[in-house]
Amino acid sequence: MNRAAPFAAHVAARMAAGALEYDDHSYGRPLTELLREAMEEAADLGAWGDIALVVLAGRDDLTPAERSTVARAVRAAQSQARWAWERLQRALEAIERKGKGDA
Repeated sequence: MNRAAPFAAHVAARMAAGALEYDDHSYGRPLTELLREAMEEAADLGAWGDIALVVLAGRDDLTPAERSTVARAVRAAQSQARWAWERLQRALEAIERKGKGDA
């Protein structure tokens, strides 16, 4: 089984829903705006992860192995989100240095 298939299918469904909700105007937005939006999504992943870890700490119905699995997954997602945010920030800065921020 292709492990990326469920993610790709979810992305495709979100893209289709977004096209309906935003009347397909997303492709006309400035690149800097799109990069900032992606950065906010990455930050959201970090924030939701923090909340999930607090909630996890209060769960007494999970085995230590299950708790560890969940905590590792959340921390890995947060790490990848931080990596994505930092790369997007560098990309945004590169565009803005060129004076092409909203082109």
